[in-house]
Amino acid sequence: MRLKIELLIAKGLHQRKGFHLKSTRNQVDRIIPQSKVKKILMFKKAILLVYSWPFSYRGSISFVINIPIVPRDPRTLIKRANVDIELTKNICCQRCFCLYEFGRDTPLRCGYKEFSNLKGCDEELFVQKAIYKGHKDVGQIKQYLTPMPMTPCSIGTPCCVFVSQRISTWLKWLLSKSDTENVIDTWAESIHQDQEYGFLSDIQHGENFKQIKWENKSNSLKLALSLFIDWFNPRGNKLSGKIESTGIFAISCLNLPPNLRNKLSHMCICGITPGPYSPNTQTLNHLLKPLVDELVKLDSGILIPTYQYPAGRIIQIKLLLVHGDILATKKAVGFASHSATKFCSFCHAQAPELAHLKLGQRRCKDETLSAAWASKAAISKNAQEKILKRTGVRWSELNRLAYWDPSRHVVLGMMHNWLEGILQGHFRYRWRFWAISPFEASQKRKQPQISTSQNKRTKQDDSYSVMDWDQENESNISDDSNDDIILDGGPNGGFFSQSDMEQFRILMKQAVLPPGISHLPGNLGESKHGKLSAAKWHALLVYIVPLVIFELYIEQVGHLDVSSNSYKFLMNTSHLIHCTNIVCARKIKENEFRRFQINYQRYTNSVGEVFNNPKIQPNHHFALHIPEQMKAWGPLAGVAEFSGERLIGFLQKINTNNRIEHIHQTMMVRGCRLQRLLSKKDFIQLSKDGEKKVWQRKRTTNMIRLGLGRYSLLFDLCSKRDAQVVHQDIFPVPKNGHYLSELVEVVQTVDCKGVIVGGMKPRNCVVAKIGEKKLYGLIKQCYKYKDGAGETHAAILMTPIKNMYPKLRGVPTSKF
Repeated sequence: MRLKIELLIAKGLHQRKGFHLKSTRNQVDRIIPQSKVKKILMFKKAILLVYSWPFSYRGSISFVINIPIVPRDPRTLIKRANVDIELTKNICCQRCFCLYEFGRDTPLRCGYKEFSNLKGCDEELFVQKAIYKGHKDVGQIKQYLTPMPMTPCSIGTPCCVFVSQRISTWLKWLLSKSDTENVIDTWAESIHQDQEYGFLSDIQHGENFKQIKWENKSNSLKLALSLFIDWFNPRGNKLSGKIESTGIFAISCLNLPPNLRNKLSHMCICGITPGPYSPNTQTLNHLLKPLVDELVKLDSGILIPTYQYPAGRIIQIKLLLVHGDILATKKAVGFASHSATKFCSFCHAQAPELAHLKLGQRRCKDETLSAAWASKAAISKNAQEKILKRTGVRWSELNRLAYWDPSRHVVLGMMHNWLEGILQGHFRYRWRFWAISPFEASQKRKQPQISTSQNKRTKQDDSYSVMDWDQENESNISDDSNDDIILDGGPNGGFFSQSDMEQFRILMKQAVLPPGISHLPGNLGESKHGKLSAAKWHALLVYIVPLVIFELYIEQVGHLDVSSNSYKFLMNTSHLIHCTNIVCARKIKENEFRRFQINYQRYTNSVGEVFNNPKIQPNHHFALHIPEQMKAWGPLAGVAEFSGERLIGFLQKINTNNRIEHIHQTMMVRGCRLQRLLSKKDFIQLSKDGEKKVWQRKRTTNMIRLGLGRYSLLFDLCSKRDAQVVHQDIFPVPKNGHYLSELVEVVQTVDCKGVIVGGMKPRNCVVAKIGEKKLYGLIKQCYKYKDGAGETHAAILMTPIKNMYPKLRGVPTSKF
């Protein structure tokens, strides 16, 4: 119990305004102000002292002896909870991010020069702070009318400190856990079975992982790492107009399964760059240098004590990939930006030929490294710019790794490239869903032609049934086919008119999404709902759009004219969605590479027929490399940026003193401690207990009394299982019998052998097997009742679904 209390209070030390335990499932918040932590500890000691006094008086002094071990300072709690981490601190120049060690030889000003013929940085590394001797309240004592004259001493304090965590420190903690080595071996065996069936389900199935060259050392553990790099606003993304930026370097172990690899507690925060500005392409190398120096040492292997080998085990480490935002990875790996002449990190495509959407010659390792070393050896800025314009390559510290191939070890992130790039660009700029002005008059989607059939949207409000279909309606199909949609019928040449957008929102709300899928804002298309996340872009294009566009524009799929605008629009959208399903798949086969290539080529070819003057962005060219990316890394979902973005959100929620020069230090120290705390079994169990108590407190038992009809159904069900069940109307109860109560509890969902079903959509449509017969039905209500032994059972009230069409039309039935 004492350890749990210390864990709880220790976590509160990382929150500036208090102790904060947050449950991600039920959003449970418990807050104890940090200013009260010491008072809580002293109060706890006082309680123990008062409680132990009677026992000490009687001669039992065990309680008195244990009182001194109760901590009086929060730092003691951190030490006992074992959440403090060994971090490395270096003095950092605020202008060029050059790092200096603490010591007597540390210069007072930065001496970095980008080139020998240029002026040095000369930024001050220390600020002089005054330290007063004597009492702090001098001048406030009554007998002194004026403060006593005192000459303060000054001391040099670093202006900026870069805090980093060594990879070896993180590895020692990770491998000291009891399950790490077993999980690594078990995961390697499980994904090997997928490969035997022809599936690619993990990065270990990719060519880059298989082609790693390791040194043959006995009893060694070979680990491949990934590096996530991105920049973010430390104050959150909701502060408009204030541009402040800090960056993060995060390491993950690719040998772990995805559920542990992407877990916040199992990621290594190597460093957080100081703000308020992000480093440029040259100065970023100063922050990467310590990381690369350690990776060079880890390449040959180091001896680390593990849980299975306490005496030590040789661990070989290689950095396999860099992923993150496209702009951040270009800056870190050493490639030109997306606006340069040679903008692509994978091939030699040039910006003037971007509209052709063709792959260039693949970049070669020797050629890329040669250009990078030439850029480093350049004696002037102009010489570097010429190399960059000719090759699209600049120097990066990562090139010092012997096994590093810049163009093949960088990942094209599916989150930024596809979900927030291709899909968002298609919806906003090609469909122009957000380009509609509210002051412009709405335009009709259909062309003004006389037709005997009703409009698609007016049919939705009528009581028109498929069962009432007759020959007269069938004869009007040809008339319906003449009504074609206008591709640029919206404002500013957009696809959607104002009425289309309103109808789209109405139909979108009617769609029932599976559990776990992100729900979209009801005012989609307006600026009030803010930016959509990558998960919402995926839900919009994969789940909502296929349902809505068919209901909105397509009258009869089987009678579409291949030369019509409706057919062109439908095929263009279907190719994009097909590509999205392949990109976001968790398991793929090798034939998916070719399928993506064919569908993406058809999508890009049909864009010009559907939209007026579509703009080709670098993202559209980068997407041409997705087949080779999947071949190199396996499913792109396994190397996506979601885990890094969650880590950024985790750091942004840490309370700080709001001083930009110290925010990165606070985030680094408290973030690392919270990671250790989140991985502790006591903390996990304590969080679960807190969730359970809050759930039980909020949950109210809804007991109802069943009517005669439903009670009879429940009694028939129970009597088939237990012959001793007695109806409630029978009195007295026979010997060895027990009656069935009419009081039941109404529940929302029921677990049926691992399948969660309930009375709400979409869990209410089920297939029930009663004996040898399958029945389709809709769940009306779920109950829980107790039998005679006091055990709780579940019952479902279901109404069958009848397929009326075969009976009315006289045709044979079929499975649905």
